[in-house]
Amino acid sequence: FRVPKQFFESSYYKKMSADAKLLYAILKDRFELSVKNNWIDEDGNIYFIFTIEEIASMIGCGKDKAIKLKKELKKYDLLGEVRQGLNKPNLTLENSGSRKIRSPEL
Repeated sequence: FRVPKQFFESSYYKKMSADAKLLYAILKDRFELSVKNNWIDEDGNIYFIFTIEEIASMIGCGKDKAIKLKKELKKYDLLGEVRQGLNKPNLTLENSGSRKIRSPEL
């Protein structure tokens, strides 16, 4: 997994937790697989499905922490979700903000 260098160089991301940075790298990897599989919704957004349980398993944490980490990524405009309802997992979208991660201030 690759973590963007800007997460460590930009003051904007300094307060982001290390676990959230790791989760972003994991989700970015899943996003790239969705690009290859052409998983695009009707609005042209590339999406992937990654449940809270899968996140908790990958990070090695509980469900509550996994939810907290997803909220943290949303706070930094790095992640979006679309609810499917009917007990189906949410579709996870890479927000437009993540395509242009803030650069370090010069």
